[in-house]
Order: sequence, then C-alpha cells, then structure tokens
Amino acid sequence: MQPPPNVEPQATVLLLDQDHALLADLGGFLERQGFDVATAVDAEEARTLLGEQDVDLMIVGSSPTMHGLQLFRALMAEHSMLTIVLSDDADLTERILALEVGADDLLQRPCNHRELLARMRALLRRATVGRHGRVSPDASWLLSSRLRTVTRPDRTVIALTPAEYTMLTDFLQKPDLLITHENSSTVLGQVLTNPKGAMRTNIVRLRRTLGDHDGSIVMTARGRGYFFAPPLVEV
Repeated sequence: MQPPPNVEPQATVLLLDQDHALLADLGGFLERQGFDVATAVDAEEARTLLGEQDVDLMIVGSSPTMHGLQLFRALMAEHSMLTIVLSDDADLTERILALEVGADDLLQRPCNHRELLARMRALLRRATVGRHGRVSPDASWLLSSRLRTVTRPDRTVIALTPAEYTMLTDFLQKPDLLITHENSSTVLGQVLTNPKGAMRTNIVRLRRTLGDHDGSIVMTARGRGYFFAPPLVEV
C-alpha cells in the first residue's frame, strides 16, 4: 500500500508510553497513515530500539518512573531526533520549558490523533527542508510583543499588522485550543455579518505575511479551526 500524501515514505516513529492501550491505538492509526511504528514502554526499551534502528520522530508520553519532560531529557542526552512530548499538564510554562530543552512540540493528553498527525507531518516536512539547507526543523518562531514582529527560524524578521499580531498571540496563549471565529480575539467583540468569512480572510492574510504558501505553518483542522504548527515562543 502506498503511503498517504504528505508523509515521507517509510518514516519511522517511536512511541514511548507506559499505556499499552495507547500504544496499540495510536500505533495502529499511524501505521494506517503510512508510518513505520516502533513502541516502547520505558526508557530502557526505547534506548535499545534507538540503538538498533534509525528513528525519524519520537513521541514521548510517560513511563512507570518518569513523565514527559523528565523522560525526554533522559533520552535526548543520548540521542537527537524530532520529538513531540505528550503531557498531562501542558500549560504555557511547561510548553516553553519543553521547547527550551529541545523538544520540537508539546501536546496535552489526551490529544486528537488528527491534530497530532498534522503536527508530525509539519515537523517532517520542515526536517526535509532543513536537510536541503533552508530551515532548521528544531528552531522556534519568536514573537516580540515589544516590536510587534515575528522572527522566522531562518532569522528573517517580519513586521506584523495589529490583526496579525493578535492572531499569533492567540496561538501563543491558547496552545491547546484550535482557534476559530468563536474564540479568536480578531473577531470577538466585532459586529460582523460573516464572522467565519472574516476569520478565513485573517488566516489567508497571516499565511501570506509569514510566507506560508502551503498551509504547513498555520494549519487547518478541517471543520474545526486552526493551529500554529511550529514552536512559537514569546520574546
């Protein structure tokens, strides 16, 4: 069976979590999307697998003795790869800490499989671009509240309109929510005949400003809303 579009053929994912049911459920889902999936229930089993095969991306949940960032730190001291951390308490402080210690993304558990898949695909696409010398996959986008600018991973500084800055602030402050016309600060409080249309227009303009020509930065969860796929940090 051919892999679905937007997935690198035979990309290998390591799932690390003590929950056997989660490993079976999420692992089966990812295999149906065209990934090779390896699973581990603790750090030692993960180390063995990492020593035996190349892994493109690791999803870290919890083990019987370590959780989230602690487990991630233990493994990343020995191996370097794209990593998404799953946390039971993914507040803004923990999200920033995860990015600072080298995680590429962090999601709160339980997370939607489709959203996780979208974030994985975005990371893998940027990793492919990075291998061609254009954008590093593990660099964050930096949002400046003082200058009202955002800095791309290639260190290009982009000036933002008030609406664009407000939208990026929404993505930053609501990392575990999909942004829609019902919770976007650019739409709330305005008298609009078509708030959904206004939201779509704002997204189109933001993508154009960011150079997001394929929708891999400001991503669409079809029928549900939008999210900012790369790491976004306030400076």
